[in-house]
Amino acid sequence: MNGNQWHRFTLQEGTKGPLVADIAAIRVTVVEDGWPGRDEWFVFRQSVGCQPVLKTYRCNAPADTSLETLARLTAMRWPVKQTNQECKTELGMDHYEVRSWTGWHHHLTMTMLSHHFWVNLRVEMGDQAPALTVAQVRKLLSVTWPKQRFDEKTILAEIQKTQQANHAAYRSHRKRKLRELNALSLK
Repeated sequence: MNGNQWHRFTLQEGTKGPLVADIAAIRVTVVEDGWPGRDEWFVFRQSVGCQPVLKTYRCNAPADTSLETLARLTAMRWPVKQTNQECKTELGMDHYEVRSWTGWHHHLTMTMLSHHFWVNLRVEMGDQAPALTVAQVRKLLSVTWPKQRFDEKTILAEIQKTQQANHAAYRSHRKRKLRELNALSLK
């Protein structure tokens, strides 16, 4: 890339100040199985500083996409990573105990909806709480929502319900395992 193809952009405001990078992009034809494939953007991003780091990106955006848009897209990894981190640390996305694909999707969907609720609350609060974090909202809600009181009967019923579910899961796994072992012994 020659010097006149690079353009400097401030991509976003990060936790350590502005993220500034030099961006260049060229349109390329991707080779698939030895044949020409679709046209894509090949984007180069070089950090600005005493030790610049060069990163590359492939992008299937239309040919008329502006360099400014391509530059902005190179910085979208951080918000996605931040959202995942908030979902894991504050909302329990990594605390799932499911045994099915559907259950896993349900858990992730509910976690992401919870995150959306909290981000929406942060946007609604606006200038009243400009730096409100998901952790602060969680703490606020845990203090303001009343805690449910359990009596002995309710606790025992909950334990029994959990144990019945665990036993049903055990029976299901055992049944599947026995079928697999039977299939192996028939061969």
